[in-house]
Amino acid sequence: MESATALAIELWNKAMERLELCEYPVLGDKVLDLAIRFGCSGYDAGFVVLAKELNCPLLTFDHKLLQLFPDVVLKPDS
Repeated sequence: MESATALAIELWNKAMERLELCEYPVLGDKVLDLAIRFGCSGYDAGFVVLAKELNCPLLTFDHKLLQLFPDVVLKPDS
């Protein structure tokens, strides 16, 4: 019988393997440029840049993002 620690480590490693397949790098200069030009956080700008690069909508209820980036950002119920 495995110890709880060994089982936790095994589960962690399996989760990380799955998550690594879903990582998408974004260029920091694009994120910084967007954040500065539009006055949003780097966190928000990163998601906008990623949505643009993946050519998919960014779903959010964030009113500021919905106003700043109507070409990319959509409200989930729309």
